[in-house]
Amino acid sequence: MAKSNDTAQIEFVKGLLRNGVKRKEILARFAKKWQNSSPRTVDRRLKQAEQELQSEIEQIKENTTRKVAKEVEERGLVLLDSAQRQDILSRIALGEIKVNKTAVTMEGIIEYEAAPDHTDRINAIKELNKIDGNYATDKNKTPAIKIVVSRS
Repeated sequence: MAKSNDTAQIEFVKGLLRNGVKRKEILARFAKKWQNSSPRTVDRRLKQAEQELQSEIEQIKENTTRKVAKEVEERGLVLLDSAQRQDILSRIALGEIKVNKTAVTMEGIIEYEAAPDHTDRINAIKELNKIDGNYATDKNKTPAIKIVVSRS
């Protein structure tokens, strides 16, 4: 079990680490606060503080994951994986899935289902290309040709 002075030193180092302070500065500040401490002591406290911070980070990640999962479940949200998103975009591009459109009528703004128009299909194809990484222009893919002119 760590002594109270050790705990205070570790908490001091953890505070510095949280603020992004590097080892060299930690050594200086630690030596200023505890003059009789050796660099080896500081390194031990630094190592312990890093381990405790890493443990805290893991615990925060686990809690966040649990909270997000709980919220998704409570809201009834459905999260699509990459393959599902690609499938939906492909079906829109092929015109197999109807899309929601809005229109302004004399009664006001209405929403209705319609077959995807040219713009919807092009946008779906653009998104699929972005996912695949195929959205760069082909102009820049021309091979370089080296021409050598020699005089005889």
